[in-house]
Amino acid sequence: MSTKTSFLFYLNSYKVSVSIFYFVFLALFAVTGIVTLVVEPSSVNFSGLEGGAAVFLLIAAMNSFKNYFLFHLQCGSSRKTMFKGWLSCAAVVSFGMMVVNVALISLLAALRRPFYLDMLSIPIENIFLRMFAGGINLFAIYLLAMMFGYLFPVSFYRLNHIGKWILGVSIGGISILISYMSAVFEEPIMRFFLFLSNHPFYASAIYLLTAAVFALADWLLVRNIPAKVD
Repeated sequence: MSTKTSFLFYLNSYKVSVSIFYFVFLALFAVTGIVTLVVEPSSVNFSGLEGGAAVFLLIAAMNSFKNYFLFHLQCGSSRKTMFKGWLSCAAVVSFGMMVVNVALISLLAALRRPFYLDMLSIPIENIFLRMFAGGINLFAIYLLAMMFGYLFPVSFYRLNHIGKWILGVSIGGISILISYMSAVFEEPIMRFFLFLSNHPFYASAIYLLTAAVFALADWLLVRNIPAKVD
């Protein structure tokens, strides 16, 4: 299997899930539109397109390793071919969803519907530059979500049952620690995220650099990963 075939295989596997995601969003948008016909529009608010897409891609990436890895092995593909195929697919899916979301956000802004959209709050006066900056930012966030999500199944796959248990407990402990530290350092953290929201190009650079670090970690785990069924 070539890298192109691997890429098309991954891309085809995302078609249904991405379609379902946008079907659910459009259904919720239709429901919100119907509700605004009954109640005061200012009392109805709906948001979550940008963040919801990032969570969706995170979860999608967490389910994009084991079966695909075993399938590539059966087809005689190398781990390098598989990873290049998935990395290319992740970039294309992230870019595609960014384009669709920017188009939807532009439509919602034109319709002046009761939606809260982070992209429209970017402090850039020129609307076209604002949408461009927001689009680059969304692409970087989506790619970061996929690189980070892919790290989990690869890490768990390499471990035995005890290692998986230890890693699972460690993740839970780290999550609690992060939650505690967030409360302790709430003010500087809020200032940092406010800086990112006010400077989308700097934020995009940080997200892309972090995504590259996670992609490197993914590859280091995948390049010599053993084949096993359990």
